[in-house]
Amino acid sequence: MSAFRLKARESEAAGIRRVAHERIEDAVGRLRDRSADPAKAVHEARKDVKKLRSTLRLVRPVIGDSVYRRENERFRDAARALSDARDTQVRAQTTEALGERFADDPPPGGWAALRAAVAGGEQTASGELGRLREQAAAEIERGDEEVERWPLGDDGFELLRPGLDRAYARGRKSFRAARAEPTDEALHEFRKRSKDLWYHLRLLRTGWPQVLEATAEQAHRLTDRLGDDHDLAVLGADLERGFESLTAGQRQHLRGLLERRRRELQGQAFGYAERLFAEKPKQFVRRIEAYWEAEKLLNAV
Repeated sequence: MSAFRLKARESEAAGIRRVAHERIEDAVGRLRDRSADPAKAVHEARKDVKKLRSTLRLVRPVIGDSVYRRENERFRDAARALSDARDTQVRAQTTEALGERFADDPPPGGWAALRAAVAGGEQTASGELGRLREQAAAEIERGDEEVERWPLGDDGFELLRPGLDRAYARGRKSFRAARAEPTDEALHEFRKRSKDLWYHLRLLRTGWPQVLEATAEQAHRLTDRLGDDHDLAVLGADLERGFESLTAGQRQHLRGLLERRRRELQGQAFGYAERLFAEKPKQFVRRIEAYWEAEKLLNAV
């Protein structure tokens, strides 16, 4: 698998197209690899598509809303078709993680009861999943030719600056909103915006790897905490409307554990965010641009 980053020795436009082609190739290859574990193939392909869509968002102000919406919807809908298969796996993993965190405080009947309730959810049939994988692969592959037609305009940091500024400003705003009122909706928006910034930092880390890889890691830890919190929110919603085998006592105990773990995760996420969003957007973008231009000069040999 190719590294998800732009290179100092290529033009910015060429780098964006290369990254997009690579993510498409990787996603399609994973989905069509019949020797791979189906759940893992779907998970990794969905990650490739998320990176691809974030790359699109980085250049959205340049390519325009019309092209962005058309291509983003193409890749979003292709990945969404695989979501049911992934959701079942996430519920099981979330349950396991909760059991590990509170191993000494199990619900009545033990953690096996919750695992059994979650395992009772619907599974996507093997044949149906194979059909969905091929359908998604074909749709993602159709977007490959369009990459060469993305109107990226001139080279230089001008291609990247508006999108980076937009991502950082939106991330900072969503952080403040979630910190002020941590509703599930606000936290979910904060997670999406933080993940965009994480992907953008990974694309631009060549500008000064020693600094930006550390910054990207902070963003990764932030998104991990918010992702785990989101998975717990989904598990909590499932707990309210399903899992008929659980008793009232088991449900009450699990609600308390979910709330405790979510408070922990949100506190950690806000700590990482305080560091990541300490600058104003224009200051942040000027700093990243300075790193990028310096690296271009160092490689102009």
